[in-house]
Amino acid sequence: MATVSPSDLTLIGIEKIGHQILLMGRIRHMLNEFSSFDNENLQVLLFRVSRTIAYIVVTIEKMLKMYERQQEKNSDTYPGIQNDFNDLATQVIRGVLKLMTAVIHVALPPFSSLPDMVVLRQFLLERVMLTNRAAQLAIGSYNINTFLEIRNQVKFACFYLYIQAKGVFDRLEEVNQTCEDSILLTPCGFEMVQIRKPDSDEFVSYPILLY
Repeated sequence: MATVSPSDLTLIGIEKIGHQILLMGRIRHMLNEFSSFDNENLQVLLFRVSRTIAYIVVTIEKMLKMYERQQEKNSDTYPGIQNDFNDLATQVIRGVLKLMTAVIHVALPPFSSLPDMVVLRQFLLERVMLTNRAAQLAIGSYNINTFLEIRNQVKFACFYLYIQAKGVFDRLEEVNQTCEDSILLTPCGFEMVQIRKPDSDEFVSYPILLY
């Protein structure tokens, strides 16, 4: 689309200058809208979300083990436990901020224009809002229960993400096995593209981490 010119439009029967100006304007608008996603596709975006969720869950699990250790033993036997707990809590909060940054792209063009993304986008945004609320409570109290609430929220989000994306990734894997064509998730939507056999190994689906 970046190479389309008024002469190209003339060749396909669009000869009126007003129509050409209107179409060229729409093309420029679309190119600007999609420019930030040149190296981005939906699979990478969903993988980034799931990877951040996994990071948050693992960190909170470390906090939980540390908290249980503190309850079982005298804190004097581990004088630095509170500092370590605080460090992990900071990592969780940073992880939540990263998750919010990753999910917000789902609500922006061009992904926001995908019909298949409407339900997933709404769910993820609602879940991130609940997670952010829990994170704000965690910052104020540093109570282990507030961090467990964060863990529960993101684990549920990851499970839902896995269910929604699994069908698409299964289809991608199925067509990759035949090496004939593939369904790619791009910013423009679902696209059927031909894959040459030597190139087929390059088209793989990203795993969704489920805990």
